[in-house]
Amino acid sequence: SVEGAKYFSAIAGLSSISSTAAGTIVSNIVDRLGLGGLLGIASLSLLLSMLLADVAYDLSEKHEFDPAEEMKRKKAEKDKLSATKGHEEVGLVKKTRDMFDRVPVLGALFCEVVSFQSLSTVLNVCMVTRLKEALTDDALRAAWTGRFYASVNGVSGLFQFVLLPLFLKHGNITWIWRSMPLLPLMVTLITAMQASPSLNLLAFSFFAAKVIDYSLRNVLNEMIYVPLDFDSRYLGKEVIGVFGNRFGKSGISLVLSGLGCAFGSFGLSELTKMTSVVGTIWFACAYQLSNYIPSLGGDGDVDHKKKR
Repeated sequence: SVEGAKYFSAIAGLSSISSTAAGTIVSNIVDRLGLGGLLGIASLSLLLSMLLADVAYDLSEKHEFDPAEEMKRKKAEKDKLSATKGHEEVGLVKKTRDMFDRVPVLGALFCEVVSFQSLSTVLNVCMVTRLKEALTDDALRAAWTGRFYASVNGVSGLFQFVLLPLFLKHGNITWIWRSMPLLPLMVTLITAMQASPSLNLLAFSFFAAKVIDYSLRNVLNEMIYVPLDFDSRYLGKEVIGVFGNRFGKSGISLVLSGLGCAFGSFGLSELTKMTSVVGTIWFACAYQLSNYIPSLGGDGDVDHKKKR
């Protein structure tokens, strides 16, 4: 709903604030409790998150926000229709293909998600590789990583509370999508031209991609689902949110492993060149997706464009 879209940026901003606070105290935790203590606190945080998720689902069921009943009703209707007409149950692959044909914006979003997650994974590998060379002590690396992600979430929170509402109110969603990949793409092109890029440059590449992801991409991705019908929202999030994200990360990881086995030495220089290629692919996918994205004015009206 349009009402739900209003809270996306606020929720994401609060998440960034909490992540920033957690990141700033990582070094203190490592100094006092060591890496084992840090992992223990992370486990407790995950357990707390799971408990709060159960509370949230209970509240949604209590106030009739839980879509489970609607899902069961629609499934029962489809099963009844299939039994009446003698149709066999359609597999997930065919349902996904039919959904992409019927709602092309979701097919474009799937490609954008896969390409971005691939770029994010390669940038992360580049940064971690250089970080291991620069800081050999595990505790120092953990503290550096904590400060890095604290900075990422702090800047993302600032963007979500200040810049994102202005973009959504006065900007054009189409051009926001088209401009998002430009900064990471320019930085990856710079790093690709260097034989041995510095840790700061590689960290800034990953920093730019994650800030854009946390402050803009995640919010804009969710807004794509708002005007869609229930079936498209449910199946789209299942395929794109679950499979697309993981396929992008695991797929590029398999590619990197295969290249390492095939060529033996696949070092940082080759990785930085790959980031420029994957960054270009992400830009192309985001531009294609923007052709389906409507302009979103201050009134929140949404009308998806037809395929060009």
